[in-house]
Order: sequence, then structure tokens, then C-alpha cells
Amino acid sequence: MKQSEFLQAFEQGERVFVDIEFDDLLFDNFCCEDLTFHHCTFQSLKIISGTWKSILLNECQLNHWSAEEWHLESMTLNQCLIEQGVFEHCVFAEIVETDCRWCNVSWQQCELNEWSATDSAFYNSVIDQSQLEHISFNQVETSGLQLFDCQMQLCAFRECRCGHWIIDWSRASQCAFHESDLSNMSGLTGQMLDRHSFEGSTLNQIDLSSIQALGCDFSHVIIQNARFDQARLAFTSFMASDLSKVSFVGAQLQYANFNQARITQVQFEHANVQKAQFIDVEIPKGAFSDDQITQLVLKEDLKDTQQRWKQQEGL
Repeated sequence: MKQSEFLQAFEQGERVFVDIEFDDLLFDNFCCEDLTFHHCTFQSLKIISGTWKSILLNECQLNHWSAEEWHLESMTLNQCLIEQGVFEHCVFAEIVETDCRWCNVSWQQCELNEWSATDSAFYNSVIDQSQLEHISFNQVETSGLQLFDCQMQLCAFRECRCGHWIIDWSRASQCAFHESDLSNMSGLTGQMLDRHSFEGSTLNQIDLSSIQALGCDFSHVIIQNARFDQARLAFTSFMASDLSKVSFVGAQLQYANFNQARITQVQFEHANVQKAQFIDVEIPKGAFSDDQITQLVLKEDLKDTQQRWKQQEGL
């Protein structure tokens, strides 16, 4: 269908389009609402300004989708494929998607608000100088996502693959990564993590050196081959987590909670562990210096701990 044919149908009140292959479409300051596209293909779609509301895309394919100064409000996508997309100075609000694929798509200086996705995937995607708020992703593949100079707040990622993210000068607060895989995420060194939750997630091959974690929760987390050197982790919880080959060299761990955690080959050299809690934790001999061990909050008496180490030496 050519653009002139689409506009003629639209002017005649047509709002539902089924099994149509659209040619190159260009909309300049075009406003619309209550449009439905089922099993349609867009070879090229370019939108310049305008407001679109209440849009439904079902089993559609969009190739070379681009938009500038566009406001999109309330869109539902189901089993769609989006390839080669560029969005600049756009607003995406109230987006609900299921089982979609976004490939080679970038958002530049955009606002992404209240976006919910389930069983979807974002491949080779870039978000640059944008604001993300109230993003809710469930079982979404986001590996390789690149975030440059973004603001992210009140976002939730549950059972997602967030590995190999590249983060550069982005800021995030009150975000949750539950039962997600954050392996090989880069660019987090020196970042401020404000009230984040990582409950049930996996952090592997990740460098969190010099981070400032304010009110963060690493409870029930698997952390392997990670670095928290020189990090500020006071009052942070690692309760019931499994830490293996993790370095806290020079970290600030005052009042941190490691209760019921499992620690294997974890380094605490020169770390401030004043009043850090290690209740119901089997502390390996040599994990702490003599001065550090006296600062910990333990369930058993210090003498009992030292006696247990001596018994282990005798085995």
C-alpha cells in the first residue's frame, strides 16, 4: 500500500489494517489515535513530529523505522520485529509489548516512561542521553545494551539477561534486578548505585570498584570473580549470598550485613569492617587480619572462632 492510499483510507475512517505491505511511508506532523495493524510489513517508516495514541501492532515487521520529535502514547506490540530503528528527541509513554525483537535500534535524547516488556529481546541497541523511568522488563534479553549519559529511575528487570551491558556516565536510582544475569557488565566503576536491589541475581566477571552503594541490597545474590575494591558499601546487605573470588580490598564495609553468606576466596585487605555482621557465616582463616576480626559482629565468641581455626589446622 502506498502512502496516498493509506491516507485516503484513513480520511475515510479506516482504523484497522490487516495483511498489508506498506511502501515507504513519511509522516510529517501527522497525528492519529486508535490505529490497529495486524500482520503488516513496513518497508520504511519515517515520522517527523506529531502525536500518536492508542496504537496496536500485532505480528508486524518494521524495517528502517525512524522518528524525530515524535510523541507516542499508549502502544501495544505483540510478536513484532523491529530492525534498523533510530529515534531522536522522542517520547515513548505507556508501552506494553510481548515477545518482540528489537535489532540495531537506538534512542537518542528520548524519554522512555512506563514501558513494560515480557519475553522480548533487544539486540545491538543503544540508548543515548535519554531518560528511562518506570521500565518493567520480565524475561527480556538485553545483553549488549549500551547506555550513554542516561538517567534511569524506578526500573525493574526480572529474570532478564543483562550481560555485557556497556554503561558510560549514566545515573540510576531505585532500580531492581531480580533473578537476572548481570555477567560481564562494564562501565560501573566509580558509579553511584542509589537504592538498587539485586536480589537473586548473578554477578559474574564484573568490576564494581570505587562504586558508592547507597541503601543497595545484594541479598541472595551469586557474586563470582567480582571486584568491589575501594567501594563505599556501608550499611549494604549481602545477606545469604554466595561470594566466590570476590575482592573488597580497601572497601568501606561499616555495618554491612553478610549474615548467612557463603564466602570463598574473598579478600578484605585494608577494608573497614567496623560493626560488619557475619552471623552464621563460616569465616575462613586468613580472610581478615587480627585487627579486623575484633571489629566484626559474630554469633560466636572470638575465642570460639580462633579455636575453630586451630582445629581446622589440625585436621
